Parts: sequence; C-alpha cells; structure tokens
Amino acid sequence: MKNILLTSVIASAALTVIAATPANDLQRVNASDNLKVTRINNAPAKNVKQIAPGVTSTVENGIKKLHVIGKESRNLQSIKAMRSPIGGVKAPQGFVLFESFEGWDGEDLEWTPEGWTVDMRGEVERSESWTPCLPNTSFGLPAPADGIYSYAINYSEVKQDEWLITPEIEIAEGFNLSYWLYLDPVFLFNLDNVDWENMVFIGEPTVSATLQIWAQPAGEEWIMLHDYVDDYKGMTLLELYDETPAGMEKKSMSLDKIAGKKAKIAFRYVGIDGNSMFIDAVGVGYPALEDVSYLDPFSTLYWGFTRSASLTCLTADIAMYPVYAPLTWTNMTYIDGAEYEWTYCDPVTADFVTDNNPEALTVTYIPDYSSEASMRNNFFYPPTLTASAPNSTPGSYTAPYVYFQAGGKVERTLNDGTEFEATLFPFALNNSGFTFITCDDETIGDNAIPVFGYNNHTDQYWLNYSLNGAEPMEGNYSHLEGIANLFMATEAPLVVNGITAFGWGKVDPEAEFTATIYALDSEMSAAYESLTEIASTTLKGSEFIAQYNDAKGYLCLPFNFDEPVVISATEEHPAYFIMIKGFRSDKVEYFVPLQSAKPDPNYMCLGYIMNHIDLSGHTDRGEYYSIKPMVYKADGDYVDPYASFAIGLDAEYPWLTTDTEEITLSNTPVEVQLGSYYDGSKLSVEVPAGVEATVTGRYNKCVLTVKHNYADVIAEGNVVVKGPGVEVSIPVKEGTVGISGITAENGAEITGIYDLNGRRINAADAKDGIYVVKYSDGTARKTVVRK
Repeated sequence: MKNILLTSVIASAALTVIAATPANDLQRVNASDNLKVTRINNAPAKNVKQIAPGVTSTVENGIKKLHVIGKESRNLQSIKAMRSPIGGVKAPQGFVLFESFEGWDGEDLEWTPEGWTVDMRGEVERSESWTPCLPNTSFGLPAPADGIYSYAINYSEVKQDEWLITPEIEIAEGFNLSYWLYLDPVFLFNLDNVDWENMVFIGEPTVSATLQIWAQPAGEEWIMLHDYVDDYKGMTLLELYDETPAGMEKKSMSLDKIAGKKAKIAFRYVGIDGNSMFIDAVGVGYPALEDVSYLDPFSTLYWGFTRSASLTCLTADIAMYPVYAPLTWTNMTYIDGAEYEWTYCDPVTADFVTDNNPEALTVTYIPDYSSEASMRNNFFYPPTLTASAPNSTPGSYTAPYVYFQAGGKVERTLNDGTEFEATLFPFALNNSGFTFITCDDETIGDNAIPVFGYNNHTDQYWLNYSLNGAEPMEGNYSHLEGIANLFMATEAPLVVNGITAFGWGKVDPEAEFTATIYALDSEMSAAYESLTEIASTTLKGSEFIAQYNDAKGYLCLPFNFDEPVVISATEEHPAYFIMIKGFRSDKVEYFVPLQSAKPDPNYMCLGYIMNHIDLSGHTDRGEYYSIKPMVYKADGDYVDPYASFAIGLDAEYPWLTTDTEEITLSNTPVEVQLGSYYDGSKLSVEVPAGVEATVTGRYNKCVLTVKHNYADVIAEGNVVVKGPGVEVSIPVKEGTVGISGITAENGAEITGIYDLNGRRINAADAKDGIYVVKYSDGTARKTVVRK
C-alpha cells in the first residue's frame, strides 16, 4: 500500500482595522518553527483505552478520539469558521434570533444568554450539562464559528438528558434554523459490539448518546424535529470514522413544521457515555444564500517569505496588484433570481462604495501620494460580493486576504523599526498553508520519496507513474526535471529582479540549479517546444541559504538576474512559467520543494511539473518533454492538489506618469511634474539635439527639468524618460517669437543679436532661424525667431 505523508503548517491571523487604513500590527513570524516532522514512538499515552488490537480510544481535553492503525479519516482538511469583528456580533439580516454566546464574561459557567434556559433532566451536575466555553484550539478543541466563545456539553458515564432552550420567537413561513456544530458520529453508537478488522458493527448498533432538535409551539407539547442518529444509521464504523469532523460544521434545517407559530427551540443531548459536543452561531430566519464567491484577478500574487531558511513571513495575507491597469473580480455565484452588490474601496478616496454589476467588478487603482506610508504601501481591502433574493438571508463573500497593495513591492517597516522585504507567491501563505509531499512506496522500499523533487528513488516513482502498471522495457524512463508556477500577467509591467524558491533537503555545494522564465505562446500551449525563454540564471549549492550545513533542513534558493526582467501580458505572450531545474543530479542527496497545502480557493492549479519521458515500445512516440499541472498517485489513484510551488518572484509593480502633453522650451528651464515609483537616479532620459534634461525626486516629487543646450539646431522630437518596465515620451518644441518679441530680461538690456556663426545682425535684417541674444549682465539666450 502507498501512503502520502503530508507535512504542513497552516497559520492564521485576525486583524481589526478601520476601512482603507493599513494595520499597524502586521507581525513577522518564522513559519519554520511550526512546520516539524512528527515522530511517533511506542510509548503508552495517557487517557488511552485499548478497544481492540490496533484500535484505541483517547480522551484529549474532554473530547474522545478514535484511532485505528492503518486507517485515517478522509476528513483531514480543517473547516475555517466564520470570524466576527471584535466588539460584538449582529444578527444577520432577516433573522429573528441570532446567538453566538459572546455575552459571556468568561467566568460564570452557569451563564445563559438572555431568554435562554438550560433544563437538566438527567442525573449529572451542572458542569456536565450545557455550559459556555472558551475553547483552546491549541489543545485540539474546535474553534468557535463566530467570535471567541461557544456553548458545549461534556459527556458523562451517567445518564444525561440536557436541554439548551432558546427564547420564544415568531416562526415565519420559510424560516430555517441554522447553527455550527461539532459532533463526532463515531461516538453516537456503542463500540462494544464491533468487528474491528472490517470496521463494521455486529448486528444493529445501539445508541450511546445523541443530539436532537426539539420545538415547543406556544401552548403545545414539545415535538422532535430531528435526531442526529437518523443521519448515520446504516453506516459502517469505517464510514462513520470518515465523517469525523476536523472542526465545527455549519448545519441548517427547515422550520416549516412550526411555521406561523411562536415557539421555543431546544438542543437536547441525551444518553450515556457519548462524546462532547460544541454549538455556536445559532440563528433563526430565512435561509442564508450559500456558495457566494468570486474569482480574483488571474494575476493575483501574495506576500511570501523573506530570503531566509527560517521561512519568515507576516501573520496576515496581503495580495499584490499593479496600478493603472484594470483589475477584474468575476462573480462565480449561480443563484436564480438573486441580485448582487459589490462593496469595494474607491481608488481615489479609499472609502467604501458599491457597484451592482452582476457579472464582475472592474476597478483601476492609482498611487496614493497623501503620505509617506501610503506611497510605499498603498493598501486597500478586498471587495465583498453580497447576493440577495426574496425570502432569503443575504450571503456574502470576501476574498481571504486582509489587504491588497496597489503598486510597488513587498516592503514594510514593522512596529519594531525593522524592515520586512519578501518575495511574491501565487498563494496566500496564512490561508492556504504550506507543505511538502513525500510518498511512502513499499514497492520501491522508500517511505519518504520526494514526489516533486529528487532523491535516488524519484526516477523509479515517476517511471511507475508513467507506465501505470505496465512492465518497463529497456531504455524506458520518466525523469522529473522541472517544477514551475504559471503566472497570468497583466498589461502592466512586472519587473522581476530575481526568483526565490524554497524547499527541504540537503544539496552538495557543487550542485547547480537553474531558474528560468518562459513565455507561453498566444495559444497558451504548455508544449516545451512552444515556450520562449525570456531569462535564465543559475545558482550553486554553495549559494543556497540552508538551515543546516551538514544535515537535511529548510533551503532558500536566492536566484538573481544580472538585469531586471520585465514581463507583461501581450497578445503574443499572455502568460509565463517560472521554472526551477537542476535538482535531478548526483550532487543532490535530497530535495523536496515547498508548496501550498490547501487547494486553491477557485480550484485552479498554478503549479506545473516537467517530465522527460521515453516509453518507446509502449507507444509510437520517442522521447519527449511533458509539462502538466502537478499531479501524483496515492493508493493507485490520481490526486490533483490544485496547488502552487513556493517559487517566488522578487519583483515590483512600477509606474511612471505625467499629465504634461507637450514641452515648450523658453529662455528658462522647464520643469515637468512626473509621478514615479522609481527615484530619479534610477531613471534615464533621452533627448533630441538642442536639449538637455535631468530627473530628480520620487513619487509625486519627481521632476523632469528640460532646457536648451545651445546646439545650433532647432529642438524637435521627444524627451523620453525610462526605467525598468516604465517609459513616458513627451514631445518637445522650441518656443518662438517675432523679432519684435526679443526684449530685455530681468532688468538686463540687450547688447546685441548674433547668428550661430557669431555675426552681429540688425534686428530688421533677421530672418527665420536661431539667434543668440546677449544681455548687459553678461548672459546670453538662444531664441528661435519666426516672422
């Protein structure tokens, strides 16, 4: 059997800020401190009950867990609960009841929200009935769905019949009951009568403890609306085990049975020796519209790691976009009869404004010159899409990053005064997490083959993958030789100064890796022969930034280009591969790249792999290169991770603008206001004959100064200001006067008029042309005369 070992870390952060104001509490963290290999030994653990050979039940912080050697629950991905702003929670629109237990003082364990009651009909003390809870997620307790508190009940070995009852409310036609719940279905049933080898119950399973939903219309008896046992009857124990939740899950049910009445609703926990349960965000109202979502611009990049082996990043996700280029967020919601509203930051004022385009939101952002901070970090909030429909509670979606920055690069002065600079990734570190993938393959005899990297067994893994069960023939091979990210560029230039990749392993100092930017053709073909190399650079193993010099550890690969590389979307090249090669080498003992852990929110796979393959004898095709989205096999099945590699761009989105349409030269220098990401010292100027120019300053203080240089020609043409990826071109012309327009200047009298050969002329004899006018203060000016 083949098993896939996923080693990952998923960090998160919540920030409370004012609209369009950058947070002051962006913090740096070394993510490598949290990404560690877990080694399991054979020492007995505490609170462990041996149920059968290879089967144990543990109790961790009041929650039972079932562990079966050789079997793992398929429900491994954590459910990210909604978070509310600090300061309280408001009921969703259209709800007559909403309670997330945020009124608790954190101390009184007998507290209930106003109008709520706990009815204890069992044989337990109050501490084993429904109580408020502040779950510590570090100890394995499920995170609240809303705010910081939830309500919970501990299991007991004596009879429990515990009712958590809402206030009486008016139930309108079409109302639903919604709530977030942690319930492990394994422990709904008694586990004393189980065939553990096959993970099935022997005979009809008996109920240990269950959760039921009851309602009591005014003046009537209690009626049961739902029993969770009914959801799981008929399942095998293995199927129940696969349903074990990783966190709270959202539940919803119709209240049509009591529509038109006033009623109380109760959550009844009843039974003996079941499991602890948690509930939060209880609401009654019209059903909320679900699956509201949008697609971020294809070019979205995120702040990533610094150039270090400690994997240093910020605790908040920030996206990066250009200025002066249209950005489009596309509505991916399909709800009949729904209306949509976008709430987003205005590009000029940063105030929240709205748009009702049902298809997409397109906005062009511009630099903010209002402060030093905003010129460097022009932060905005991601847009929110809200869907509304009759007899429904509106549903909303906001992209899971805290801010996006318009223009510039990844740089920030932190609270402690240190400077933070990092690379740009195609995935959000805190939301997506990061991981590396190894494969335990018994047929090869290696329990940690780096699937997307290299060791002495990787070639065999990929040959087996490519043959798909067929026997190899002499000369057959499938070598993984490259890993890449796909970058969908914008029309705005992205200036790439280097590439930084991250991995884990051990590499000889003489190893040589290559980073290459390839342009895809207009057909977006991934065929290797259709790619156009834009830039390439190499890096020796001795230049890696390694966590350890003499052992496997985290690796940072800091590639630099000799000259900045500019990439942008054109008709010829709409997209690019950022590819790393060279790891398949006898100088590499072990290398595995880091990658995103969770699937892309829009299920787009931006990570690609390149195999060099020869299956001659099996196919009519000779050796070839195959570039495809990252994929691997687990237990014989193909797995599409919809992920990206931790290959970052050390890049910036520059800009250079001016409102000046034409420069007219005069006797004094002309100053032209520019808006520039680069300082003037990094810009070059091209001028026509007869003109000289300089550029100084940065941002809105950038000034182009143009003047005569007394060449014997009339200045005609363009003044061109250039920087990496940016350029402005401004037509220039000489200011002209009639001969009568030559006058005294600054109190100095005219002492003579001369042609360019130095001959003095009379004003009456002057023809069209360039003349030098001398003044009594010793100065001279070049003047163009037109009669």
